Amino acid sequence: LYCTPLPTMSTEDNTVLEKRSRKATTFFKAPEVTKKELPAAAGTGIQLGDNPHFCKDLDSIKSDNEVCKALHSVMYNSVGKKADMKKNLRAFSGFAPEQKDEKKAKVLEKKKIWTVSTLKTALGMFGLEKSGDREALVARMIDYLAEPRFTKDASTTSKKRKSTGKASSKKGAKKSKKSKDGKKRAPSAYILFCKAERDTLRAEQPELSMVDQTR
Repeated sequence: LYCTPLPTMSTEDNTVLEKRSRKATTFFKAPEVTKKELPAAAGTGIQLGDNPHFCKDLDSIKSDNEVCKALHSVMYNSVGKKADMKKNLRAFSGFAPEQKDEKKAKVLEKKKIWTVSTLKTALGMFGLEKSGDREALVARMIDYLAEPRFTKDASTTSKKRKSTGKASSKKGAKKSKKSKDGKKRAPSAYILFCKAERDTLRAEQPELSMVDQTR
């Protein structure tokens, strides 16, 4: 068998067939996304990451917690990404004093986000007192965020107050045994009888203990 070569001319018009040229392939290039940088903190307080009480409470909750989102929004005017949420919260060191009124007005306005429960949770993370109405809670939180500082655990101080109250009540109970003029009450007839007969009983039965002697 003989291999016949492919025809290079058409049989009808005797024109030379041209080879098909390949078109250049164009690839899609995604535009570069510039990462939005958070505004630098203008406050003069400590970084929240230096507050051990805040770090302890922050580690116990998830990054997508509503309190974390609300705090990030107040500090940086944006909700932020979940991956950077806790890192940004720890790096915060306060905002400019002239921003206090603006921040306070925004928090007071957003009643659905900043409920009384959310405010108390945030104040507890900072180690602040959680008493008062909603406006007082907002003012206390904004004052702290303007210039973060080291705080004591408010819950432990309240427990100490309760324990001291119990101790004082016990002392009062002991003091109540005394009469109003400060003198001790007179011994009962049984106590007087035991004192009178104790020496005689010891002489007759010296092997008895003190408990058996009073029976």
